[in-house]
Amino acid sequence: MNNHLDKNTQILSDIKVLEISTGVSGAFAGRLLSIYGADVIVVEPPDGHQTRYESVWDGDVNPENSTLFAYLGSGKRSIQLDLHDEIQISYLKQLALSSDVVIENYPPGFLKDCGFDADEIANTDPQITICHISSFGQTGPNINWKTTSLTAAAAGGQLYMTGGADKPPMRTAGHQAYYQTGLHAFGAILTGLYGSRISGIGDIIDLSVQEVQVATLEGGGPNALWYGTDYLRVGNNPRAMWGVYKSKNGHVGIASMPRQTNSVLDVLGFSELKEDPVFSAGGWSTEADELLKSLIPDFTAKYTSEEIFDMADTYRAPFAMIPTPKNLLEWNHYEKTAFWQKVSHPSLGEHVLPSGPIIFGESGRGIARPSPMIGQHSDEILSELNSQNTDKSEKNPLNKECDLSLPLKGITVIDTTQVWSGPYGARFLADMGAEVIKVEGPTFPDPIRTAF
Repeated sequence: MNNHLDKNTQILSDIKVLEISTGVSGAFAGRLLSIYGADVIVVEPPDGHQTRYESVWDGDVNPENSTLFAYLGSGKRSIQLDLHDEIQISYLKQLALSSDVVIENYPPGFLKDCGFDADEIANTDPQITICHISSFGQTGPNINWKTTSLTAAAAGGQLYMTGGADKPPMRTAGHQAYYQTGLHAFGAILTGLYGSRISGIGDIIDLSVQEVQVATLEGGGPNALWYGTDYLRVGNNPRAMWGVYKSKNGHVGIASMPRQTNSVLDVLGFSELKEDPVFSAGGWSTEADELLKSLIPDFTAKYTSEEIFDMADTYRAPFAMIPTPKNLLEWNHYEKTAFWQKVSHPSLGEHVLPSGPIIFGESGRGIARPSPMIGQHSDEILSELNSQNTDKSEKNPLNKECDLSLPLKGITVIDTTQVWSGPYGARFLADMGAEVIKVEGPTFPDPIRTAF
């Protein structure tokens, strides 16, 4: 991967990815790779990618007008192949051998029955990284079980965490289980690519949608292991100072730790309560929590989200505005950071796309490009097969001294993060062999230590 970048050269600009996807998870992983410069070739069946038939407007059945594919397919090249045609399967094999990464998320065994064995490709070219994504993994008693966005979240325990404590579970919007899996695939593929660069040997990745859901249950697993019981369902507001409330014109969120209780009381206009014995241990005591469950919603209902945010800013209190999707298109912060990028699509016309969620130095947050038409690049890609050199030995020379089981061994990571997202990411760096040194303050350790 590139070490010296400019605004038009991305961190993955020398990477070629073959995406044999159906549905959201594989397509999202490919989209993230594409936006950071990888040449992602999406293989579409004769009638187009599955996601082209979702998220269409007003009964429009034209697969070129799918807003979901406009997002997931952005920046990719499209080749149209019939996976049941022997000659076209031979093209698929050639494409795989010319690629650095192969992503596939068809049901286990489907591609092999069609004559394409991704793992056999890895035996032929050991430098390649293969990423399998499936509902329950490539092995085990449930490999043939099917899932939807709803059942995938349910099977992994996510639905147990949603909805009111005394009400049925609620499905999260969209395809969250598959997007989470695609994000994990992105990280796993980058790890595989790095391992290939330092050792000359790639990897075969097996990602289960269900296991991704289980891995992101926060305290659910540790509670079950340590206490021998299920984690209690606590609903939308597990604590008064940790939840979502209605404002005068929308919603606001609050995510306060006990040490921030005083600043919350200042915003609410009850600074005198800071001296009350009820709040001596912060706002998470039973008595304080019960009082705040009345004070906070009464307060937020009187003001707009913007007014609450401004008051919170004065006292450094952890209130946040919760914008609607329409608000986000006009969000000042996103305008200043060039998050939205305009593209022009042959069928959809001009529209905006979110750029990458990661900013890499001078190269920025990636380059948004429109999604392709079905098979738009078929002739171009097939003509390239005759001229491409599939020998990657110069790019990834073999290093027999590397520990192939730990691709990040030898890397030291300083982790100054707290609570959830940072420690979760650092944990996986450690799993892959990095030495992760967690830094905590002497008077304020990571509060997740006492959260459950």
